[in-house]
Order: sequence, then C-alpha cells, then structure tokens
Amino acid sequence: MKATFLFKLIFGLLVFLTFSSDLSARIKSMVWGIGPRAGDPMGLSFKYYLSDDVEYELNLGYTGLFAVHYLTPFGKLEKFETCFDKDECRSDSLRIAHSYSAQFNYLFYQFFPGVDAGNLLWYYGFGGQFRYVNVDYVYEEKIYKENNKVEWKDNQVYRLYTYDLGFDAIMGLEYVFEKVPITMFFDLNIFYELLDDSGIFRPQAGFGFRYNHLK
Repeated sequence: MKATFLFKLIFGLLVFLTFSSDLSARIKSMVWGIGPRAGDPMGLSFKYYLSDDVEYELNLGYTGLFAVHYLTPFGKLEKFETCFDKDECRSDSLRIAHSYSAQFNYLFYQFFPGVDAGNLLWYYGFGGQFRYVNVDYVYEEKIYKENNKVEWKDNQVYRLYTYDLGFDAIMGLEYVFEKVPITMFFDLNIFYELLDDSGIFRPQAGFGFRYNHLK
C-alpha cells in the first residue's frame, strides 16, 4: 500500500512539473557536491553534475531510519522455532549490529519556476542499491546440569546476516542558495529488491545538504 501511494505521488508530480524549463547560471556552474544525508541510506551524499540537466548521485552509509523491517521476530526464524516449542530458549532482545548501504542513481533535473530567492529544482531518475545488514538476536538458553538441575544461560547471541540488491526509482526536490554554494535536498525512493527478498517494494526517503564546487 505504501509503495503504491509513493508511485502515484511520484507520477503525479512528474506530470505537474513537466513545464519546467531553464536552469540558472549558478546551477549550470556546479561541478560536484558533497554533504551529509539523513534518512535511508543515512551517511554521505555525493553528486556529480554531468550536464545542465543530468547528474550522478552516490549515497554511502547505513540503513538508517527504515531498517525496522530487518528485525524479524524470533518466532519466525527457523533457528528458534524448535527451541521455543520445547521451551529450550527464551527471547530477550534484538538489534541491528551493523549495516552498510550503497546507492547509485542517474538523475534528470529541471528548474522549478516561481521561486525568487535561490533556485528550486525537481528531479527524477533511476539506479541501483546494495544493502548488507547484521541483526543480533539476544536470548536465554536452557542448560541441563548434573542431577537434572536446570539453569538459564543469558546473553546468548545469534547473528543473522542478510543482504539486498535491487533497483531504485527516485524523485526529489533540491534548493540551491544564491549567496552560498550550498544546496538542500529531499527525496522519495522506491527500492525494488531482486535479492534476497525478490519482488519486495520498500519505500525510502532522505534529506540533507551539500557543499557545491563551482566551475
């Protein structure tokens, strides 16, 4: 449902903004930009302005705010199904131990008319994304000792390794300040997984700012 809504939103904005035209002189003079990004991926964002209306974007970091879907409940993991049924283990907590994300996009952008101070761009594009996530499952395990004595051993950790590879469809807004070489941006993204949960659509979003190197 969320993925369908974002697709409709992106399509509607594309139709509405197709009349946008010329880019400002400052925008045409931008060569590359770099800065922090919050959201998903969360980390560092780099843009290279290939021409007046085409750019490359590389985002490096970790899974950020949209990582909750990696936290599969204990009962749905094959490792714990049997021991839960036999009361051989008890769940404690689960957390993301490590996560890495790399996203590369090919973007097309246009000037948004009607903004007096600075320049507002809208852009859309496509690309690919790779994500690698480690999830730690902390649990207690039943230990049998001599004379049928039973103890619970806590702080046992099972680490689940998972990775995702797929396509991106992205749309966003970018504001270019007139007096300083800084841009602010916000984007919406649909990540379509090919591996390892093939066929899954995952909504993502991000915002941040970049310092721009000019010609």
